Amino acid sequence: MCGRFVMISEISEIVECFDVERVSSPGVKSYNRAPGSDVAVLIRDDDGARRLVDMSWGIAPYRSARSAHNPGRKIINARSETVDRKPTFRDAFRKRRCLVIANGYYEWQPRGGKRIPWYINFESPCPMGLAALYNGPDDGEKLSSCVIITSAADGMTRSIHDRMPVAFSRDRAGSWLDPGSKNSDLMKLLQSHLTVAVSAWEVSTLVNSPINDFPSCIEPLSG
Repeated sequence: MCGRFVMISEISEIVECFDVERVSSPGVKSYNRAPGSDVAVLIRDDDGARRLVDMSWGIAPYRSARSAHNPGRKIINARSETVDRKPTFRDAFRKRRCLVIANGYYEWQPRGGKRIPWYINFESPCPMGLAALYNGPDDGEKLSSCVIITSAADGMTRSIHDRMPVAFSRDRAGSWLDPGSKNSDLMKLLQSHLTVAVSAWEVSTLVNSPINDFPSCIEPLSG
């Protein structure tokens, strides 16, 4: 899964890297962005312009607005293998695709009965866009909210965790945001997403708490 990530790019970098035409987000930086918080998201407006906005990370499950059993439960990740078919996601997959801006993310590796935090850094001069879907007020949400899509881990990240966020560089952002893209082509895109190198290192358990949000969160663990 993807439960925490880092976004430390300047607004000017995001605008340049993703050809953003409208900015409606303050682009607040974070070294430890957690579910439930606002995240910077790239969407495509009806006229085709790309706009950077803020959304809450985590969407309500299908029909939860009408269910009294778990009104507070939120979903933060969607599996790429089934995102086009699951009732919670399929409508958004067809109509409301977006990109969550990120420079890297955290995962926790099981080891000796403990969960060891790692930071996985995107080795790119530009931030990456994490494939995501969004809902709005007409979907039973008070505010626009989003969910990040994950896939089976590959390469060096596989030894850390079995899942990873689907990350697109600028050259694939257009296809993901294009409302005319076919479902079959989008599913292929999700299967061949990561085209930028990553590096990874162990970090302090400071990241276990979202209260800790400062540069030392991504520093390699000494010793």
